Amino acid sequence: MTIGDGDSEVFCMKFDPEDRYLACGYGDGMTRIYNCDTGKLSYTLSGLSGNDEMPVTCLNWRPTSASLKTANVLVTGAADGALKHWHATSGKCLHSKIEDPENHIYCMDFNPDGTLLAVGGRDMHIRIYDETTKSLAFKMKDLGELPGHSNRIFCVKFNKSDPNMVASGGWDNTVQINDLRYRGPVRSIYGPHICGECIDFRSDGVTMITGSFRMEDVMEVWDLRMFRRTRVIPWEGSGSQEVLMYDEDATDMEGAFTDVEEAKSERPQSSAFGTMPTGPIRRQETG
Repeated sequence: MTIGDGDSEVFCMKFDPEDRYLACGYGDGMTRIYNCDTGKLSYTLSGLSGNDEMPVTCLNWRPTSASLKTANVLVTGAADGALKHWHATSGKCLHSKIEDPENHIYCMDFNPDGTLLAVGGRDMHIRIYDETTKSLAFKMKDLGELPGHSNRIFCVKFNKSDPNMVASGGWDNTVQINDLRYRGPVRSIYGPHICGECIDFRSDGVTMITGSFRMEDVMEVWDLRMFRRTRVIPWEGSGSQEVLMYDEDATDMEGAFTDVEEAKSERPQSSAFGTMPTGPIRRQETG
């Protein structure tokens, strides 16, 4: 299924928590929300500035919780530093804030209960917002010999198993491990060149994977107990690389990425966007 009817570039996209909608941020400053079952445009979110709107460079659906019960809240970040809260299904802008017009917002992530929002971008700072008040809680600061980022930030990611941990990465070839209690970085990992939403944590809370914009050491697995790299996943970027499937039920990091030459049986599982195979983990050569 191919969806989308805009003439502008797509900068970002996210499924809502229930997989009913796909929100896409466009270069014309509009956010278009598509129905996952039909692929048709359901809602359009746009400001009052018309053609003066800057590109929507990141977005995220806010989780619902006991303190934040309103559903279908979508937060967008733009190249003019605007951070906007939308009620997606009504099209209303609930809140708009610009901390710095010169700061392009490139990335954001919510903590699991949706009460905190981490935002990063051009000015190399990570800001933490309180969702109950829609105000800036604090900005990450330098801590001793850990100065934080020295170039643009393109990914921030909460560790769902550790509510105080936020990882961030960008053009400075580092991943900063930030602690909300200290309001700054507590460890720094040199190596990954992050240019998009390419940091994630395994459910064990101590395994992190990063993706880099380069031809070597593209996908790296890290053990946060020792803060060292444990594996590089091969990726040639040419269409002929091995395909690895991740096993969430594996008991160790090596077993999480298993290569099997042939899958003896597969059970197709249909979804709104096609058919996904399930069954044994396998490796296949594609060309």
